[in-house]
Amino acid sequence: ALLAQEGIVHIYCPHARCYHEINLILQMSGVPISLSNGMQQLHTALIHDGLRAAAAPIHAAYAGRTMLRPVMPLDHLVALLHAVTPIAGQSHFLKLATLGALAADFPAGDCIEIGVATGRSLVFFKLLMQYYNLGVTVGIDPWTNFAVKQDVGSLDAKMLADQAVWDRGVQTLQMTLLPYAKQDLAFVRQTSASAYQDYAAERMMGASPLGPVKTCGRISVLHVDGNHTEEKAVEDLALWTAHLVPGAWLIVDDYLWDYGDGPRLATDAWLKNNAARVVESFVVDKAMFIRMK
Repeated sequence: ALLAQEGIVHIYCPHARCYHEINLILQMSGVPISLSNGMQQLHTALIHDGLRAAAAPIHAAYAGRTMLRPVMPLDHLVALLHAVTPIAGQSHFLKLATLGALAADFPAGDCIEIGVATGRSLVFFKLLMQYYNLGVTVGIDPWTNFAVKQDVGSLDAKMLADQAVWDRGVQTLQMTLLPYAKQDLAFVRQTSASAYQDYAAERMMGASPLGPVKTCGRISVLHVDGNHTEEKAVEDLALWTAHLVPGAWLIVDDYLWDYGDGPRLATDAWLKNNAARVVESFVVDKAMFIRMK
């Protein structure tokens, strides 16, 4: 009677036992009131259902493909997707699920990610490299105003911040990455060009608390998601792809980018100049996937 009197149409009840009892009362009374509880178990189950729905067809498509190793079981792939769900980031789960299936075809070597942001894809790459015991994972991102400028006025205005904000962001990123670091994960706070000089010369990347790690100089998988101006994208590809080993994968994020054509123009030019090195290329969720011979 009180619910009807007050015009209540929805009840939020996060306590599991109370939720159960109220749900029974509503069912018996036939009162048209919706009920939600925010229960962690239900929330997790819904996330699981969504991740499995996204991953299952991708997993099935690659499970029958001839690769270096069998594709990991679907449950394992969904579990890895679960692990990175709480991490902020723009890497969509269609892209990540595709990477998870293709990881069975990654050769041994280093995993290099240019442009780390908040770490979702870097952690996922680390988990894949660890799953197949392929090598070390290195993330590169300068986290500065100067480096983040994309020559897109509206975008740059939103991204520019006080340097203290960038410094605090790096601290948060380190806390995100540390649980996954076992002498095989490094974060390098440098520009791509600067980090490349260290990679080409010294093979030791990163510093405490995320590094140093010893790389082998042979890149198994390269994820290019740095500065999206055409000039910088061209530079990233020119520098790092020289180290791609036979069978390596190159993923260029934002090949289809809402703010401009920099990544696409750079990638198309690279593909044209390196056609003899490429086995296949395709786009998944705005990212270009390229497999080397």
